[in-house]
Amino acid sequence: MQQSRRNAQKWIPFGFDTDSSKIVDIASVENGLSCNCICLICGTSLIARQGQNKKWHFSHSTEVKGVCSELTLQHIKKYIKVKIQEKKYLALPHLLQGKEKGIVNLKNLAGGGIVCGLNADLTGICNDTTIGIFINDTSEDIQPNPDLLAQTDQLALVEIDAVRIESIIAPYRENGEGIKMMDAIEKLLFVSEEAKKWIYHPMMKKVKHHTLHQYRRELSTSGNQILALIPHELPISMNALPSSPAQQWHHLRATINLLCRLSRSDIPQGSIAFEELVYYIPRLLEASESINVAAYERWYDFYIRKKGEGVLNEAKIEFLSFIVKIINWNLSIHNLPTFDSKQAFRDWFLLNDPNKSL
Repeated sequence: MQQSRRNAQKWIPFGFDTDSSKIVDIASVENGLSCNCICLICGTSLIARQGQNKKWHFSHSTEVKGVCSELTLQHIKKYIKVKIQEKKYLALPHLLQGKEKGIVNLKNLAGGGIVCGLNADLTGICNDTTIGIFINDTSEDIQPNPDLLAQTDQLALVEIDAVRIESIIAPYRENGEGIKMMDAIEKLLFVSEEAKKWIYHPMMKKVKHHTLHQYRRELSTSGNQILALIPHELPISMNALPSSPAQQWHHLRATINLLCRLSRSDIPQGSIAFEELVYYIPRLLEASESINVAAYERWYDFYIRKKGEGVLNEAKIEFLSFIVKIINWNLSIHNLPTFDSKQAFRDWFLLNDPNKSL
């Protein structure tokens, strides 16, 4: 029986720009055939339809080359597959309830293959475990052959819910925000645990079922918009604290700018607790690109208390956790034994003074 696609829509959200060799959204190209784009799936030339009365979208310009359709889910599925192959990692929920999500790095990524009697979209290896990745664009559950699973302890299966992802990015199409739509998909894949679950993991045989993480679909439209506010690409690298004074000041400025951007008045509203937490972020900032530690400690205690009370959903926790990460990075620089704020500012200013002679 053919698997059904829930509320299947027909519009092509992305195209492959033959000039830049990049995947682009409808708002990033010229109208009509001048978009110079081809279909991600079949390679047929696309027309960018940017009319005044209809939502913008791509469509095939001629008879389709090979097997393809304009089902939105198929194009989202293809985009997901391409991005995972580029990044070579995924953010996945922890196997157990109450545990933090983690990043799973994937080696030897390959497209497609039979895994436990099913067609996997991607396969990769993490440590010594082969991971089969299934991008589910149907209403059916993915059900691997249990007899085949029992034959190995070095196989895990992951599902990415493309239907859920389509529903999350839909508001950006409504608002004509194609770039945000692409960013939202990447955040869902590489930052958030949302829209993904473990179908099978060898550890499932060793723990009680009720302790396992349960996949939930809870994000509201405002939650999706909150999630999309978290920058996918940061203006600074947070792999190691900067050693040079000029770079230290650059990092401090970047953290303060991020905090200001993420506490704007147009942040989507949520619970009273969430609104209060966002409202007080600017009041944590001090001169010299620093954080008021006492105020931050009070803010953080309030955040942890409200998180424990369950009044913050996953999107709000994700957003506020990012705020905490940025603040802690700022504090870590100020706490470096060799940090000197005056020297850091002076060195940074000498490098960035717009009036400096060339």
